[in-house]
Amino acid sequence: MSRILIAITFIALLAAGWLGWERISQQADRARLAEIQNGLNQEAAEIAGIESGLIQQAAVLDEIEGNLSALQDEIARLEEAHPHGIPENIYPAYQLQVARYNDLAATLNTALNGYNEIFEGYRTRVERYNEQVAEANALAESLGSDWTTEGWLDQLAGE
Repeated sequence: MSRILIAITFIALLAAGWLGWERISQQADRARLAEIQNGLNQEAAEIAGIESGLIQQAAVLDEIEGNLSALQDEIARLEEAHPHGIPENIYPAYQLQVARYNDLAATLNTALNGYNEIFEGYRTRVERYNEQVAEANALAESLGSDWTTEGWLDQLAGE
């Protein structure tokens, strides 16, 4: 009989220990979820800032491209008006337009390279952010939490 009592006591202690461990594990998971949520808040704000910068930079690129197109049209009109060569009396003005076009094309290329570099960093951050969202959703689901990033994103957007 005492062996049965010892066995029952042992099983009860194991179950209590397991339940205690489960609570500790859940507390650690909840703390990790809160940590991820805070990280997502910060990352979302930084990503939004990068997006804003990219939008502004795209507008600058569009303006440069518009100016470049206008210069190209002016140069083409001069060349079409003088199919056998630009006359000497307007050649300096023509050269100036071509030089302005080339300078503006170089400016556009530099700006595009900068934009592409920022965009690559942005894309990498969004990918990392999405991985963190997946981790947070999986952790929330394992905890039986009703928190998901969809609801969290609605809260961030003020909806």
